[in-house]
Amino acid sequence: MTFIMTNTHEEKEVFNEWQDVIVDPVTYDLEYYNRYVTDFDCFQLDEKDRKTAGIRLKEVFPKTVNPLEYSQSANNEILRLQVDFAFKEWIPLLCDPLNNTSQVFPAASIALMSPTVQPSPFGSVNWTPLSVSTVWIL
Repeated sequence: MTFIMTNTHEEKEVFNEWQDVIVDPVTYDLEYYNRYVTDFDCFQLDEKDRKTAGIRLKEVFPKTVNPLEYSQSANNEILRLQVDFAFKEWIPLLCDPLNNTSQVFPAASIALMSPTVQPSPFGSVNWTPLSVSTVWIL
């Protein structure tokens, strides 16, 4: 995930401190998993900073915080920070840009798999999708 940096670099400090909780930089002791993971909502914003799409990452923590890259040729470019996360699962969020609100997606697409006996040159059972449906409850 890429973050646009402010001039104080507080975004990088947040992730560096979070990683220091996971592994103590002095003693190299590891913290317990449930003490450093959290749920994290991430949104795509439109040009007016309204939420247009989002996901909720469950039990997330920063896996890699990449270094900031400076160069002489990047005088007027926005500084960006790349952070790689590890997480247990993700949940889509339904966003309402008019009210700038979000909620957990009411239902997700579900593909049910059922074994079907179809002739196969290899003599095995083929798995085919039984049904794929999306339910929207608004």
